[in-house]
Amino acid sequence: RIKSAAKTRRQKMNRKSSHSRTSDVRSSKSSKPRRMVSEIDDTDLESQVRGTPRIESDADDEQSESFIITELKRTLERGERHKYPAETLILEVNSLKHAYNVPIEDFGFLLIKALLELTRDHLSPKSQNECMKADITEFIINFRKLLLNFNTVLSSCMSGLKNTGRIYLQAVEDAACYDSVTFSSSMSIIHALYDNDLVLEDDIWWWKDNSPLLLDGDILEKTTSLREKIKPFLNWLEEAEEEDDN
Repeated sequence: RIKSAAKTRRQKMNRKSSHSRTSDVRSSKSSKPRRMVSEIDDTDLESQVRGTPRIESDADDEQSESFIITELKRTLERGERHKYPAETLILEVNSLKHAYNVPIEDFGFLLIKALLELTRDHLSPKSQNECMKADITEFIINFRKLLLNFNTVLSSCMSGLKNTGRIYLQAVEDAACYDSVTFSSSMSIIHALYDNDLVLEDDIWWWKDNSPLLLDGDILEKTTSLREKIKPFLNWLEEAEEEDDN
């Protein structure tokens, strides 16, 4: 389903260009990132039979997805600030999924994007516009802290779905293609997801060669560079696997 949705989005991107939702506030020159919220391409009749509203345009879909990411980020931020119990935060996050009728696989993508945006919000305004070593270090520390706080939420909200890690990795990949701090922090981000059992080794090897974003020529240079960026981590995984075999 994800591959099919990516193909549809890729065809639309070839017909028109747009700006990145997650980076519009930082740069008006960014390209539009991959959208994971399901697009309704059926007829009006089929939409009516399903009882779901038809998305009339890419702009509407873009706005809806951006709105959901913002709502998720605010919910996580509120939970962090008020130290909500995990059960309470899980209920609030799940309520957003049901309120906006977001498919669970798309929801996982948006949830990680929201977490990355929240991590970026913890940086100083100056750091958000720069990519110095200290900024990257601060971003990584913030992400690990937030991931520890929200690990239970991520695991619970995505329970029952296979290959969740693949979706999380695509979300990181998408964000990294349009944000320099996220790109520079990508190896540590993926390592943290792996250490917290949110991404499995099989997910990483699948994503490395099969991510739908690899098919997008507009960001091929970025997706290729990203894999070079995290190569030390990939090498570490290979060495660890060889040691286990021995």
